[in-house]
Amino acid sequence: MTKIRVSNDMMESMKEAQEIEKHPENYKSFDDVDKFMEDLHSEIQTEDKK
Repeated sequence: MTKIRVSNDMMESMKEAQEIEKHPENYKSFDDVDKFMEDLHSEIQTEDKK
């Protein structure tokens, strides 16, 4: 059997996805891709200012 190596970033992403699945009420949801992209862009700009 071959072992698959998973990077730390990938492991953290998987944990985050599991958390979102368990507690979706704690996260934003979108039904419009344009609004999602606007929100994402806004978050990136906010992070860049820090």
